[in-house]
Amino acid sequence: MKMFIVTVAALSVVFLMSASQSIAQNSGDDGGLLVVDDSFLSPSHKQIVFVIAKDIPQSTKIEIQTYDLMEGTINKFKPLQFPQGVKRGQIVPIWNGDLKLHANTPWLYFSVIMSTATDTYYTNTMFPLDYREQYKEPMITSISETGGYGIPYVITAKGIFDTTMPSLILINTKIFVSPKVITQTRPGIIQFTLPSGNFEQFPSDKYLLTICQAGHCDTLQGRHR
Repeated sequence: MKMFIVTVAALSVVFLMSASQSIAQNSGDDGGLLVVDDSFLSPSHKQIVFVIAKDIPQSTKIEIQTYDLMEGTINKFKPLQFPQGVKRGQIVPIWNGDLKLHANTPWLYFSVIMSTATDTYYTNTMFPLDYREQYKEPMITSISETGGYGIPYVITAKGIFDTTMPSLILINTKIFVSPKVITQTRPGIIQFTLPSGNFEQFPSDKYLLTICQAGHCDTLQGRHR
């Protein structure tokens, strides 16, 4: 069954790419990453964002669509226009709500096409619906914090991580943590720093920490002092 789903998705990707490449000089699949946070209360509630991976100074259009693999239906969102371009690490909200509308399918396929006058980038991901993984990598098991009072915060996440893969880290799906401040000190530990005193962007409260590796993500609640 899984092989069938992947095959159908791959065919749809080929169709989308061939249609868009006819108007673009360059194309690639490294434009960004789709990140999903599962609700702690409902497995069908998803918060999905698109994290841009490139600095693009010219006018950029982002097109989003979903594909129901069981029913074969396509839902296209209104294109998003960025006349001034986009920046690496910029977070674009895609979805925040229940996906019970697609209760008949175990997977929902998301496609993002980011294009300029000369370049096109593709991002495609399948998300499981109404399902919680019992084991996955990465997996965050605990979060701790040191610093403050003029000293940069050091946030330490312990868990199961792939030491060969870079990590993408988000806070509340709104704050992008620069890869320059992320270190994996040893297997099972990822640390990153944040400047102290920025209470407007990162207020003292509970927050959601999301760590992604190789397109797979895990989220755990932390507490910021």
